[in-house]
Amino acid sequence: MDPHAPKATVLGAGGQSPPATPPLRADGPGRAWTDHPRWKQVRAVGVALHVAVVVLSAIPSPEGGLNRANWNEATVQAEIAPWAQRFGMPQAAFTDRLYTVARGYQDALDVVLTPVRVYERWSGTAQSWKMFVAADRWPKRLQVQVHGDGPWETLYEARSEEAIWLRAALDTERARASIFRWSWPAYKSTYADGCKALARVAFAERDEAREVRCRFWKQRTASPEEVEAGATPRGAWTNVVTVKRADVAGTEGTP
Repeated sequence: MDPHAPKATVLGAGGQSPPATPPLRADGPGRAWTDHPRWKQVRAVGVALHVAVVVLSAIPSPEGGLNRANWNEATVQAEIAPWAQRFGMPQAAFTDRLYTVARGYQDALDVVLTPVRVYERWSGTAQSWKMFVAADRWPKRLQVQVHGDGPWETLYEARSEEAIWLRAALDTERARASIFRWSWPAYKSTYADGCKALARVAFAERDEAREVRCRFWKQRTASPEEVEAGATPRGAWTNVVTVKRADVAGTEGTP
């Protein structure tokens, strides 16, 4: 069949061509939205407003990072230290001043973005996560131990090839994102609940277990000079939570 051949015309009753399908009308017979003489201007205003909303939504903000306890963490203080030196202020005083400014800035931004967030919810354009602010120079590694009649036994340790209890669950991307938050002060209660959930599983599997301990190994990442010299920064166990069998008595054995 020749694709360039003229198309046959389908004739209706009486040999007449069928009437053309009328355009979709938005405001009754004889008129479509796109036929309106002001349609292009209305469309341009709508596009401009949408772009303005997206730009306002993209304004940097400290939202989600205003828990004051988190600002005392070594990772945060390492970011603040060089700025305190530039401004010639003691680091503690600069931290307090910076937090006050950030809090005021966020409060003002919340007022500006109130109508923007209404539009975001209506249009489904809300951004649910923020950009990463800095690398974590003091990463933490979760360890779960159980204690019965003998010494503490390590069941799970992140990035270990020996202690791999519940590894299929705890090493998933979603679980690792939650565990990362556990080590921060703002998520202290969530961490305690998470440790209890792990303890319930351990107690259900081990009748001799009396205690379960969760903790994080905190160690600064080595600098290029330390790597070259073969030096290893010192670390320490932090965020220790101990759960006794009686603490979860009567609860289910799965998180």
